[in-house]
Amino acid sequence: MRGTVLLTGISLFILVFIPLQILQWIALSTLLLVLLSWVYSRLMQKHIWVDRAESQVVAYRHTKTETQLIVTNYLPLPVPTLLIADEPGALISDDRERQVIALSPGQRVRISYHVKAHERGRYALGPITLQSSDPMGFFPWQRTITLPGIFLVFPRIFPLELLLQRGAPMGPLKIQNPLYEDPSRFRNIREYEPGDDPRRIQWKVSARSGQMQVAEYLATLSVPGIILLNLNPEDFKGRRAHLHLERAVEAAASAVHYWGELGEHVAFVTNGVTMAHTGEALDDTEAPPEQPSQEESQIPLLCIPSGKGRGQASHILSRLAILTRPAQGWPEGSRELFNQVLRLRPSPGTRIIYIGPSLDREEFSQSIAPFSHSWNIDLWILDEKISQPQRITGHDLLPGNRFRVFTITEFGEDVLND
Repeated sequence: MRGTVLLTGISLFILVFIPLQILQWIALSTLLLVLLSWVYSRLMQKHIWVDRAESQVVAYRHTKTETQLIVTNYLPLPVPTLLIADEPGALISDDRERQVIALSPGQRVRISYHVKAHERGRYALGPITLQSSDPMGFFPWQRTITLPGIFLVFPRIFPLELLLQRGAPMGPLKIQNPLYEDPSRFRNIREYEPGDDPRRIQWKVSARSGQMQVAEYLATLSVPGIILLNLNPEDFKGRRAHLHLERAVEAAASAVHYWGELGEHVAFVTNGVTMAHTGEALDDTEAPPEQPSQEESQIPLLCIPSGKGRGQASHILSRLAILTRPAQGWPEGSRELFNQVLRLRPSPGTRIIYIGPSLDREEFSQSIAPFSHSWNIDLWILDEKISQPQRITGHDLLPGNRFRVFTITEFGEDVLND
């Protein structure tokens, strides 16, 4: 910039004090060039714009994910060089967040780089810095665009193979139990066997074939789910409390994803809270509203009412991404989770999954046992307490009831042990 000022000063001096025509012509041309370069530089600053391809990018832990910037040149003039620098913040990038490009008149360019995170949560991207100059380099400029982006990191999701044998009839799940046959979903026709219901006999088909024929229907099952995640600090203590909490969140995320892929209704209840540094609120469009439970209880609960499909699963996962244990614990925090089930009024056949530290026998008898006749209940227990006395295990459950107990493993792809 100092050189530009010096060149302008010399040109003005020649133009005013030296009467040689050739020198004055050179000085005037130089001044005109400097003026045009200044105008060019000012126009570039105002007519080059950057947008994010997505204001919120969703990823999973330890997974490289692409984020894109859209650079547009609204000038009818080319841009020889443009440096674009995005700020990845606490994310780990592939060192391509700073790139130099050239733009033709009216051109739009997409540039991308990859980032990843080792911890779930919400991360901030930006601001974006633009640097360029006029073609002569007289007037370099820099502009910072406050264009925040959200990088939402979901918990890790592991494959689950749950044996769902009980629920309500007429649902999306195909099973082999004839007790759940759906008369609206025809499967095939077979020969009559002793003991078949006479109402299934297809008389027209039987007359044509000369043998008695009966209709078979698909056996389908509906298993709505309610995921209860216990993050009560009273139950997470010790040096490995953070690891156990993360594993519980991963188990809940895997269950939510499983129900979303089934296309079944699923609700979510937790006594956890959102992280203090998460920033602005998530986009909740096309998602059921959350229902806080402070009015019914002194323990604040996050409750997402029942919804169906992958949209509901994504909505719950976005909450799990920013969930942590509260600063204050409650002696009866886990019991209140089951009390919230009654307020949700689940339909018969609903499977309730409790995820968290093991319940003692008193909590089990007071919180869960009265509900066993209406719903199926799974206990997914963190194994750091499963061996303690006074804690309920699978041996405490009588055969033939609606309870199942699984142990959440400490690490690995297999989340549950029977």
